[in-house]
Amino acid sequence: MRALPLAVAAAFIGVASRSAEPAGNPALLTYVAQGRSQEVTSSLCLARADGTRRVRLTQSATRASWSSAGKYAVYVRFPRADLAIADTSGRVVRRLGSAGTFPRPDPVWSPDGRWIARTAGGRGGLLEVIPARGGRPREVVRSLSLSSGFDSPTWMPNSRRLAFSIASRGLPPGVDRPSGIYTVAIDGSDLRLLVADAQMPAYSPRGSRLAFVRGGDIVVSNADGT
Repeated sequence: MRALPLAVAAAFIGVASRSAEPAGNPALLTYVAQGRSQEVTSSLCLARADGTRRVRLTQSATRASWSSAGKYAVYVRFPRADLAIADTSGRVVRRLGSAGTFPRPDPVWSPDGRWIARTAGGRGGLLEVIPARGGRPREVVRSLSLSSGFDSPTWMPNSRRLAFSIASRGLPPGVDRPSGIYTVAIDGSDLRLLVADAQMPAYSPRGSRLAFVRGGDIVVSNADGT
């Protein structure tokens, strides 16, 4: 991961808070720049790794996920609050519909490029996948409890399973799914609790290891949670 020089980001709109380069195109990166005015609090931006050709993709803080070849980025576009796919020049090439009502509907592109996973809200939590070429979302798993929040979807390298975290608040055990990291097939089958009381899963490139946050620590385990 390569950070944009702070002076370059500040000259554009503010200070870069986080950045991520596309796996297939390390000459580019996206980053969130903190604004200094009331009109623009933060923006998702695209730039070359040397800080040139800066483009503001959207207002308000969000994160982008790059296709494996590094040709396209998917992100939540504000103020429309929809999912958009842009090319490396920042031109929107496809709109995938509403981004949902979950506070952090950060989309995540599958390694094979076919799907985009996202968490959504409404009544309870929802994890779904959307065809990257456009089409109807496919529900993967849902919770009807208002106390459950879904977050941090991440793909296994084979693009057939997802890991995500659930935060269940204020309910006794057994009433709802407990907090932790779960895995599920993209057709909604084989839902498993992988690690209890953990969040923010991330697989290693080959899928043999899993990193996550638990109790304020960053933990690395085998892919099965052991």
